[in-house]
Amino acid sequence: MPAGQPRVFPTPVDMDIAITKYMEFCVKEDRVPFMKGFCLRLGKCSDLLEFYKEQKEYSRSIKRLKDYCEQHLAENALNNKINPTMSIFLLKNNHNMRDRQDIEQNIKAEVSVKDMRANIVKDIEDSQD
Repeated sequence: MPAGQPRVFPTPVDMDIAITKYMEFCVKEDRVPFMKGFCLRLGKCSDLLEFYKEQKEYSRSIKRLKDYCEQHLAENALNNKINPTMSIFLLKNNHNMRDRQDIEQNIKAEVSVKDMRANIVKDIEDSQD
């Protein structure tokens, strides 16, 4: 925020109140909550949250907003209230969710130094011919 301008949220409690009001608005209006949507609802740009992320005392409030957005996307996608494909895209890109595939490999190999030395010597002799 530019120097000299008053803070939008003088205290973390003020931010918590604004977040709660935004959550209530989203439920009432049947809207998908977004971090940017929160800023726009306040008439501010998304840089607002970047500024407050740097302020340690506000980090819990911002995390709460992010968690709410994530929970809403996941829950409503599972209930087919919002497009599951778009929800997956948003969860992957904005909330660090990933598709996960576990691959287990068991590789057994026996190597002897004597055999390695013999192969190296043979390769050298073959290259000299």
